[in-house]
Amino acid sequence: MNIKNALELLSILGVFVMIVASCMAAVDNRSANNVSSSNTYYVPDDYAQIQWAVDNASASDTIIVRDGTYIENINVNKRLTIRSENGTTNCIVRAANNNDHVFVVSANYLTIRGFTITNATEFQKAGIYINSSGHSNVSDNIVSNNNFGIHLSSSSYNNTLQNNTVSNNHIIGIYLDNSSCNTITNNIANMNEQKNIVLDSGSLNTLINNTASYSGSGIYILYSSDNVLLNNTVSEDLYGIYLFSSCDNNLTGNIVSSNTGELGGITLFWDSNDNTLTSNNVSSNSQYGIYLDASYNNLIYNNYFNNTNNFFDDGTNIWNTSNTTGPNIIGGPFIGGNYWSDYTGVDNNGNGFGDTPYDIGTNKDFLPLTPEELIICDIALTTGWNLISAPLNLTTWQLGEESAVGTPLNVTPKNCLTSVYRYNSTTGSFDKCDHLDDWGWWPATGSEGFTALEPGKGYWVRAENNCNLTFTGSAPFDLDVALKQNWNLIGWYSLEAALLGQEAVVGDPPFSVTPENSLTSVYRYNSTTGSFDKCDHLDDWGWWPATGSEGFTGLEPGRGYWVRAKNACVWRHEA
Repeated sequence: MNIKNALELLSILGVFVMIVASCMAAVDNRSANNVSSSNTYYVPDDYAQIQWAVDNASASDTIIVRDGTYIENINVNKRLTIRSENGTTNCIVRAANNNDHVFVVSANYLTIRGFTITNATEFQKAGIYINSSGHSNVSDNIVSNNNFGIHLSSSSYNNTLQNNTVSNNHIIGIYLDNSSCNTITNNIANMNEQKNIVLDSGSLNTLINNTASYSGSGIYILYSSDNVLLNNTVSEDLYGIYLFSSCDNNLTGNIVSSNTGELGGITLFWDSNDNTLTSNNVSSNSQYGIYLDASYNNLIYNNYFNNTNNFFDDGTNIWNTSNTTGPNIIGGPFIGGNYWSDYTGVDNNGNGFGDTPYDIGTNKDFLPLTPEELIICDIALTTGWNLISAPLNLTTWQLGEESAVGTPLNVTPKNCLTSVYRYNSTTGSFDKCDHLDDWGWWPATGSEGFTALEPGKGYWVRAENNCNLTFTGSAPFDLDVALKQNWNLIGWYSLEAALLGQEAVVGDPPFSVTPENSLTSVYRYNSTTGSFDKCDHLDDWGWWPATGSEGFTGLEPGRGYWVRAKNACVWRHEA
């Protein structure tokens, strides 16, 4: 998954739970009543204008608009679905009166989808204006050449804006004014003259995966609290993400880059307190990466800063969390502070943190992140089946379109692998992911979506011919692998071999099992013979090679192993 560690995920989920609980209380039960029947009307077949169709429709009806240009201003005061027949390209709604909104919504549970909406150009007139209404869905529209693009006003709540392109509007692209509990996701808000996205005096709104570029401000938040900004891309604006007198907001996983204003990428201004910023990539901003003015008690950790000037902070803020198992934003094993491109300290003990703090005005990042040197590990695969594991902390663990997520299973010659299987010890079955030549990996079968490799797991891979598998990453970290009773398919998560034998003679292996004596046997696959080698565990003694054509006396980097357990236990890999 692209949120990057369990701690952050739990924190974000907690915010989402709070949002859902708070917003559910705002549901208007009167608008949610079921309607016994509904009709579908076509424009211009049944009614020549969209407004006429709205006037004659009943609650819960659908209006489908065929291709054409409709010059009108539309007021919707009942629950309806209004959509184009074929999408935005040839279905255009242009304001007849440019001193009025194109669409005015004053009812709950409305859908507007698939239009090009334009020409509400006079002051504070919008392409779509939602007033004191909730539970509407505005999606797949192009909204341009209006004063405001999409405007939610006066306590509008629980609305969803998704997959809209909102651009070239004269003041603001997407504007939430005194509106809460709305979801703004997967929209493109570009080239709006003053600001792309604005939250003004609202709370519990969620902005996810939006793009906001080429404007005065990318995302501007004022007098607003308890909002979530997750995985948005904000670039090439004057100001990237700007908070003014806004508190208790959560900014996670955003990309904020190449913004050119005097305050920089992320700005917290004038009593913007108690916000949490984590896992954001803030880079190539021409002035400051992050700028805090008269703002206090903000928690800022696990971010990536690489800018002309990385920071300004005249308040008292917190720039690291406690040392927590990662991975962190630069792929290291632990989460603590932030990555600073101009940090000059060193990491002599190799724990992924600088040995000296990074100074931030009167504050300090006590656990600045330091990059680890990349390690390359090669494993030879033979034609047919191979049982493998990742021996290091991979640069990417994701399986998907490799141009987007990276290449965890990098083989030479290219396209040699056909599939990878993981064992689901809960169901006793396999999940499968297939390789599509020159594209990447696609989950094929299994009870769960198989979209990533994991440390400490073993995998069956099938090769069309002999090839070389290259893993790239950093040194592995200590890892606890939960094993279930009976069979488990695990990986040896280490760059060093582990000797198996009489433990009083060879020493304890670099792993431990809790409770002791829980394992009965370990099997490795011999791809040359197509058979298994076995090593048995003798309680309170150690390991003894039992069967196989070779002496099985150690675990090797890059190999996967079948492990049989008497009971549920934890296998701890010591890095």
